[in-house]
Amino acid sequence: MREPFERTTRYLAADGGRLALAGAISGLIIAALWLAWLFLGQVPLYVQAPAVGPATDGAYRVSVDLVAATRLKLGQRASFQPAITQRGGTAAPTLAARVATIDLSTGLVRIELDDAEQRPAGGTVWMLTEQVSPATLFMRAIEQTFAAS
Repeated sequence: MREPFERTTRYLAADGGRLALAGAISGLIIAALWLAWLFLGQVPLYVQAPAVGPATDGAYRVSVDLVAATRLKLGQRASFQPAITQRGGTAAPTLAARVATIDLSTGLVRIELDDAEQRPAGGTVWMLTEQVSPATLFMRAIEQTFAAS
């Protein structure tokens, strides 16, 4: 008497499981790479603030929160994006700047442009505060979610 599902049992007997093993190893490699990025990767965090100025000495004043002010360093590089003018409607190129002074009691930061000839009326300043791993960002998001409720 013939065995039921003869063709199926023949295919199962001939299968060595190599394809499943290759798939499992590939999955483990992808998971290991993702975990390495999650814990070892670096994501830059910036503080963005409107710049008021220029003052009489050509510097700009920026107000940031106190936590961000403690993470800034004197002489640190910053990017100054001039405000969009009404004439052309296009944004001017980003200018190089640096942190000149930091008042930790008020969060006021003084920014000086590298090019002393350019003096836009105002704009936005971007300053790097820290570099953290994606896992740290994930944990901060969870903390903020539960702290809000």
